[in-house]
Amino acid sequence: MSPPGKPNFLLFALLFLVIAGNSHAAEIIVTSSADDNGSGCTLREAIANADNDSDNGGNGCVAGSGVDNITFEQAGTIIVNEALVTNSSLSIDGDLDDDGIPDIKITSSDTSEICAALAMRK
Repeated sequence: MSPPGKPNFLLFALLFLVIAGNSHAAEIIVTSSADDNGSGCTLREAIANADNDSDNGGNGCVAGSGVDNITFEQAGTIIVNEALVTNSSLSIDGDLDDDGIPDIKITSSDTSEICAALAMRK
């Protein structure tokens, strides 16, 4: 037992591991360029899973957990029908080969919404 007034470092270390263990981020991989709830994991579904820290009914994406990282299985263009909105902290990495050049293009089927394709809220 620690002397009075001195922290018990073992207790703090255990508490840190419990907290850190519960904050693991999920790696959610987008496997479909579709914008609907079809087969595979779409960007819209990946964002929903990240927002809800769940698998949202088995939509093809892994469940979110903490500050998630969304990546893509292959390069290409994703055409969204309406704005993508997230209410949580997450990262979306569209540079598949880490060369500093985006491999994913996100555009809108409605040209008036191209700038609003991805809306992030705090």
